[in-house]
Amino acid sequence: MPLLALIFSLAGLVNGIQDTLEGATTADLVPEDHRGLGFGLLGAVNGGGDLISSLLVGALWTLHPLWGFGYAAVLMALGAFVTLTGANRAKG
Repeated sequence: MPLLALIFSLAGLVNGIQDTLEGATTADLVPEDHRGLGFGLLGAVNGGGDLISSLLVGALWTLHPLWGFGYAAVLMALGAFVTLTGANRAKG
């Protein structure tokens, strides 16, 4: 049980950091006269992605909880890999 509490605490921390960075990055990258549109698109893409992923993981969960968790874990690992390789390409 303490391990589960640690995992969910770390997930909450990462979510808070990610949401803050998304907003700050959007504010930096979008010109001031288009910021409303930029934040609106960010919200729409995040909302649409959340809906699609929740439906898919929920469907997999109905088959077996490990399928839902496994799918989420694979996509998180893939996202971390893409982020790290993209950051390395930007440096080089």
